[in-house]
Amino acid sequence: MAATSIVVSYHGPSGTTTNIGGIEVRYKWLDNDTADLEGAIAIPASTSNYSYPKFMKIQWATTPAAVIRNLFTFVDSVDDGDPALDWDGLSMWVGITSTYVQAGLTDSFVKRSACTMNMDTYTAYNPLRLTADGVTVLANPNVGVGTQPYVMTQLEVKSTAINGVKAQRSLFYKWDEI
Repeated sequence: MAATSIVVSYHGPSGTTTNIGGIEVRYKWLDNDTADLEGAIAIPASTSNYSYPKFMKIQWATTPAAVIRNLFTFVDSVDDGDPALDWDGLSMWVGITSTYVQAGLTDSFVKRSACTMNMDTYTAYNPLRLTADGVTVLANPNVGVGTQPYVMTQLEVKSTAINGVKAQRSLFYKWDEI
């Protein structure tokens, strides 16, 4: 039987986990995932502002049949001509890191050095590889996050952005379970 999984996000000084699987998460100037308007990112007059970074991993709640390996992540496409999916003036940056560092106020004005890749380039047909080919992330009889890195994302708000809550984007994980 396939292992069941959830996506967890890390917050606070010690990296407390929150189950964010299947829920809406808001990028903002606060170290939480709550989908509210508190801590909204201001549109700058020039240059860019950034959200606090989000650190995520996939966590398996049940043991795999044997092993989990070849871990990837990707997002749904952003601009298919539908005005509801208009993310003009916004960029979602992603990075892979082995270290969790609590988000703070200085993150509002700079892009974290690990967030160097534009998440929009990683789709179901071209996912971002999180682990080397064939490397075991989790093996039976274990549960948890295994040996994967953190996926760190950060939203850039450019001076050309339009004010308001944007359409939801979805982040996906995929892996081989053998």
